[in-house]
Amino acid sequence: MLKYIIKRILASIATIIGIIFLINLFIELAPGDPGRLILGMNASPEQVQILNHSLGYDQPFLKRFFEYIIGVFTRLDLGTSYKYGVSVWEKICSRIPTTFIVALTTVVIDSILSVFLGIVCVKNKDSKIDAVISTVAGFTSAIPSYWLGVVLLLIFCFKLRFFSVYDMGNSVAGYVLPVATVVIITFGPLVKKTRAVLLDVMNQDYIRTARALGEGEWSIIWKYAMKNALLPIITIIGYGFTGLMGGTLIIEQVFSLMGIGTLMLTAIQTRDVPLVCGITVVISVIFCLVQLLVDILYIIFDPRLAVKIEK
Repeated sequence: MLKYIIKRILASIATIIGIIFLINLFIELAPGDPGRLILGMNASPEQVQILNHSLGYDQPFLKRFFEYIIGVFTRLDLGTSYKYGVSVWEKICSRIPTTFIVALTTVVIDSILSVFLGIVCVKNKDSKIDAVISTVAGFTSAIPSYWLGVVLLLIFCFKLRFFSVYDMGNSVAGYVLPVATVVIITFGPLVKKTRAVLLDVMNQDYIRTARALGEGEWSIIWKYAMKNALLPIITIIGYGFTGLMGGTLIIEQVFSLMGIGTLMLTAIQTRDVPLVCGITVVISVIFCLVQLLVDILYIIFDPRLAVKIEK
């Protein structure tokens, strides 16, 4: 188990280095330079050249890349933001809690809602309840997030005045509409997956044996079916969380949330290379950690995998 975790950590480090290289390469190939973007079009070429030199941008690409990698892994130094003039790590720490709250709350609600509705669908297979839940799940997953966000804002902020647009991200109530928007558009696929996995498990021989022994349907679902159905569900939840950590840009724009998505957009627009790389590193680390956690949960819920790993 320990050897497996060490191998996964080393593989994750290699993945992060590769991602950093690609991000730096894409930015390097883009037209323009940070000095001109920071100082503006009215700055003289000499001023731009001096600033680029102070930023180290006149150095060869590979030299800058290796210096950055060394700084990240030896000093946890993500550099200094060109645009904001502060530590990249400090800037990310000021924004990532907003995105983290939205992502984590969404995943928790999605998990509870999808498992419950998935079980209801299986328990009432091919009934009107099953049809209604499946239809709603399919419909909500097709709704554009920006449209739904604007509609919820118009209804609950401007029409009913339940929430204030100035509280978005600044209080508990300010997270209700953003989280509700993301939950509505993301719970559908998870409900369908839960239903499909549970239906597949419920057709297995050991489930038929449990029924023959007189076990109740709810008891069979919770004691036998859910344990085996959890593995693919855990995978979807894990990747869903990492996807939300890096993909809530539209929601943050609609609700004016100061999260990691809007920060990344600003960094790309201004070619703030250290900030872009820093956000990429943090999101990549979160992705690798979640992926490792999912694999560990797989081993916990399926001991057969532990035996294979030991071999």
